[in-house]
Order: sequence, then C-alpha cells, then structure tokens
Amino acid sequence: MLFRRYRIKLPEWTDEAGKPSRASNENKENQLYIKLKRDIENISNEVFNFRKEEKLLNLSVSSKMLLLEEYDVELVEIEETLNINYKLVIADQILECPLCNSQIKHNHTSGVLNSGETEKNLQKIRKEIESKKTLVSGLIETENKKVEELNNEISNLNQKREIFDEAIKVFSKKTEVPFLSQIETLNSMINRLTRDQEIFKESMRIYHKIEEKEASIISLGIKEEKLKLKLAALQVKGAEKEKIINFLDLEYRQFMIRLKYEFLEDTYINRENFIPYYNGASVYAHESGGLLESMQLSYLGAILNSKEAGFAVGHPGLLLLDSISKYVGTLKKENQDLNIAEGPVKKSS
Repeated sequence: MLFRRYRIKLPEWTDEAGKPSRASNENKENQLYIKLKRDIENISNEVFNFRKEEKLLNLSVSSKMLLLEEYDVELVEIEETLNINYKLVIADQILECPLCNSQIKHNHTSGVLNSGETEKNLQKIRKEIESKKTLVSGLIETENKKVEELNNEISNLNQKREIFDEAIKVFSKKTEVPFLSQIETLNSMINRLTRDQEIFKESMRIYHKIEEKEASIISLGIKEEKLKLKLAALQVKGAEKEKIINFLDLEYRQFMIRLKYEFLEDTYINRENFIPYYNGASVYAHESGGLLESMQLSYLGAILNSKEAGFAVGHPGLLLLDSISKYVGTLKKENQDLNIAEGPVKKSS
C-alpha cells in the first residue's frame, strides 16, 4: 500500500519537476530569438554605413577622374605648343629672295635663346602635370581597392544576414515562442518612438535656431532704426551745410567786390575743401600778396558775418589781426556797377 501510494505520487512529482525545465527552455528560446533580431539589426546598420562610405569613395573617384581629364587636356595643349613652336628652328632655316633666289642673312639668336628658356619652362610644367597625374592615378587605384573591399564586406554581411533571416524563419516555425507577437509589437513601438524622438530633437534644434534668428532680426531692426535716425540727422546737417556754404560764398564775393576785384565768375568757396577761389584759382595758387590778403580777409569777413546770421554757433564774432599790409584791394572807379555780387553762386564740381 505504501509503494502504491508513492507510485501514484511519482508521476505528479515528475510533472512538477518538468515545469521549471520547460520554463528555462522557453526563456533561453526567447533570449535566442532576441539575439538573432539584434544581430540582424546590427548587420543592417553595418551594411548601411559601408554603403555610405562606398558612395563617398565613388564620388571621390569621379572627381579625380575629371581632374585626370583636365590634366590630359593640358598635356595635349603643351605638347602641341612644343611641336608647333620649338620643333621648327627658325635659325636653321635658309631664307631666299623670291625675286633673285639669293640667300638672305637673318639674325634670330636672341629669339632662339628666349625660345629655349620658354621651352624649358613648358617642359617643366609638363613634368609637373605628369607627376600630378601619377599621384591622382595612385589615389584612384587606392580608393577603388577600398571600394572593392567594402563590396566584399557588404557581400559577406548580406550572406550572414540571409543565414540569420533563415534561422528566424525556422525558429518561428518549429518553436513556440511565448509572447512573440508582443515582442514584435514592442520592437515596432520602440523603433517608432526612436524615430519620433529624433524628429522631436530635430524640431527642437530648428525651434532654437528660429529663436536665435528672431533675436538677431530684432537686434538688426534696432540697429536699422538707429541708422535711420543717423541718416536723417546727416541729411539735415547736409542741407544746413549747403545753406551755410551758400551764405559764405555770397558774403565772400561781396567782400571781394568791396576790395575792387571784378573777376567774379569763377570766384567762390570750394564745396569739397572749403578753400576760397578767385578767377578759377585757389588762394594757394595766387602769387600776388595783395590778392592773397584780400581773399583771406574776405573769407574771414564772410565767417564773421555768418555769426550775425546765426550760422556760426559758438564763434565769438571777433577777429584779431596782428598786422595788415597796406596793399589791400585794387584801384577801381567808385561808380562801377556792383550788382554782380547778386549773380549765381559758383559751385565746385
């Protein structure tokens, strides 16, 4: 009876002992499945990086091929120049008169020397281009080898991925993996959330960039307003300056009339350097001492009169001279017409 009772219990214990074993197997199977999926993803990333590197190498090879074509064109041009200009030696040619068929002497010694120097320079340039061409060809060969190695790596990785894909298919068919659909769903959610996170990071970067540009726009707007105010002030000052110069010009001409100088058509104050002119010449160009002193006094008198007109702000309105020559002005009839002072004001170009 005791044996029978324990014999009945034995299958139950055997079943209970097998449950942890099945759970352990299922856990190992889940880990194996996850590892296969992770390995496939890593292989895909490596293939992507290799493809990207291969694309960059192909672009580099294409650019270097274009450079080689340019070198070939330059070599052809240099070779043609050498053949045309330096294969035919002018100094060795015999010149004959077309009328009497007699030989004519000619001298091309200096030209030959210069031509020889030029030919050496062209030969040097040709060697440099050939050296560059050899260097670029070597770089192209190296990059082509790298491309070939990358293609081999990609081929090996693709074969490895095919094996893993086949293992995943067999694994899914012959093995009951618990929560397989849940794992796929979670992986899909993780990938989607990862993409959303990258999009969010890029959006934040663009947002901060927009904020930076908006702050820059505000700063530039403030600078623009300040510059507009400065421009308006300069325009006002420009108009005021023109008004003052016109007043000084008129007063200067009137003072010259009072000193009996009658050539007033080219008598004015220059707008660029503010130098007084008489008869088309500046105060520095005249040699007459009396004329120079008259021009200076007329100019200074015009400035003093501008004080009374309210232009010379801050000027004391007083002029002190230590000495004045007795030769001031010219002789002129008192009843001569002085209306020329009211004529058009001469402006410098």
